Amino acid sequence: MLQNVSVGTRLYGLTFFLSSLLAVIGFTGLHSAGRALEALDSVYRDNTIHLKNLKVIADMYAVDIVDTSHKVRNGNLRWHEGRANVDRAVSTIDTTWKQLLQIRLDADEKKLVDELIPLKNAADAAVAQLTGILKIEDYTALTQFTVSDLYLAIDPLSEKLNRLTNLQLKGAEKEYVAGTATYRKNKTISITAMLLGIVMGAFFSFGIVRSITRPLTTGVERPTDWQMAT
Repeated sequence: MLQNVSVGTRLYGLTFFLSSLLAVIGFTGLHSAGRALEALDSVYRDNTIHLKNLKVIADMYAVDIVDTSHKVRNGNLRWHEGRANVDRAVSTIDTTWKQLLQIRLDADEKKLVDELIPLKNAADAAVAQLTGILKIEDYTALTQFTVSDLYLAIDPLSEKLNRLTNLQLKGAEKEYVAGTATYRKNKTISITAMLLGIVMGAFFSFGIVRSITRPLTTGVERPTDWQMAT
């Protein structure tokens, strides 16, 4: 069949076939890399930043504010230092909370955030009360507040923040599992395409080379006995 096709056409056909094969393999690799990048971007935007904000908020309430109240009560911090720490924590919480609400949330995350709002309002009211106590420098009021009121306001919020953090971790794990599955799928496709391409390319190349060289071999005249003797 190939004898009726010119040598140039055969070579062009071989080149086109091999180029198409490389394009398919390259496209598969780019597609795999693109999906991996999408998964990483999703984890960063929807999980990592969210986790960072949640940690900042939780630390401000449970560490900076609570710890400051105890340090002032124990005499480890002066009253004005305690006020500065609490004011700084409140400012950081407000900024981070706004960033948290701007991040894309799924239904489960939005439900937890909605449940967080009244708890945060209660915690903020307690922090405002703490700020007032620090301003008047009332040691007795501070002692009573840290023992009776502070944890009742902060602990429920901390627990809900922890639940939201665990939900984000599950989301990141889900993206990782999906990315791994995509990688394995594309890896199988790429290996299959390469092996199939090698086999088909070798077969196709062998057929074209043979179709080109056979006429040259069969067309050579064998020398006669007289020509060999001379």
